[in-house]
Amino acid sequence: MDTGTFLVLLTILLAVVAAFLVPLLFRLTRTVKAVEELADDVRQSIRPLAADLDETVKRLNSVLDTIEDSAGNVRRFTEPVGDMGREVARLVSAVRETEGYVSTVRVQVNAFRSGLRAALGALARGMTGKKDRD
Repeated sequence: MDTGTFLVLLTILLAVVAAFLVPLLFRLTRTVKAVEELADDVRQSIRPLAADLDETVKRLNSVLDTIEDSAGNVRRFTEPVGDMGREVARLVSAVRETEGYVSTVRVQVNAFRSGLRAALGALARGMTGKKDRD
């Protein structure tokens, strides 16, 4: 193969490659521009969303702080109520124990009263001289 034929074939080959590469480069350029425009649109759209998100986060933090304060207030209220409940339970237990003592004392007082009545009755009969008919 001679040099002239080789150069002609090389030129044809370069022309064919250029014919494919030029439209490809144009498409690639349009694609890059479209991606840049999309990125700019996304940046512009995200800025207000980011500001809204920041405001929402601030509001949520405020609400969470309020909830935490309220929970602390409830805790401060329920602890004394719990203490009162424990004291009431102790009082009920003491009253139940006292009821048992009172019942025992009442039985003892009734027994003492019956014994005292019998003794006074016997003493009164002895002083009057009456005898028991039993």
